[in-house]
Amino acid sequence: MMFQHCSIPADNPKNAAETLGRIFGGEVTRFPPGGPDAWMAWSKDGSLQLECTPRGTVLVPDENQVALGARAEAPTRNSEVHIGICVDMPQDEILQIAKEVGWPAYPSVRIPGEEGFSVVELWVEGKFLLELCDPVESARLAKAVTVEGWKAAFDC
Repeated sequence: MMFQHCSIPADNPKNAAETLGRIFGGEVTRFPPGGPDAWMAWSKDGSLQLECTPRGTVLVPDENQVALGARAEAPTRNSEVHIGICVDMPQDEILQIAKEVGWPAYPSVRIPGEEGFSVVELWVEGKFLLELCDPVESARLAKAVTVEGWKAAFDC
C-alpha cells in the first residue's frame, strides 16, 4: 500500500508547486480539477503527486464525486494536517531551497538516539507542514517506524 497523491493549501499554488517540484526532482503541471489556480508537483518517478490548491478551497461531498472548488468562509492560516514524504534530495539542499523562497525549514529529531530518525520540517509558505526525510534519514525511518519499533519507542 502507498499514498498516491494528496493536496495542500497554498496562497500561491504555482510557486508552492514549483518549489516542491524542485525538491522532489520532478515536474510541475497545472491541476485543472482544482480550479484555474491549482498546480501539481510530481515526484521524479511520477509515483507521487502533491496538489497545491488555493488556501480556503475545500472539498465537499457530492452524490457523484467530490465537489472541488467550494470556498471556506474564513480560511485558516494553519492546518491540523501534515504530510511526511521521503525525498531523494539531501537535507542541506532542501534547507537551501527553503531559504531561497523564504519558507521556514529546520532539522527536527522525531525519535532520538541511534535507533531514531530526523526530518526537515518544511513549512510551505510558513503555514503548512511537510516533514521531509532525505535518503539517509529515510533509511533510518524505515527501521524505526514499524509497529514494534513504535511501541518500543513510545511504550504503547
